[in-house]
Amino acid sequence: MDTFDSQRIEFPCPHCSGKLAQSVAELESHEHITCRHCGQAIAVDATQFKAEIAKAKQALAQFRQAISRLGK
Repeated sequence: MDTFDSQRIEFPCPHCSGKLAQSVAELESHEHITCRHCGQAIAVDATQFKAEIAKAKQALAQFRQAISRLGK
């Protein structure tokens, strides 16, 4: 698992506004999550989410590559 995948994202439940936190990996791999406060299923827009996560992972990889070249 990539370090990025273990990062947690906090967001409010759209039904009860209870605070939820899920890892990037959990949000990528599930179509629905269940609110632990009200029990409602919340749909995850996997297409858009995965596209945005892919962009963030690519930017992080480019950043790591740039950092590794600094000492050379």
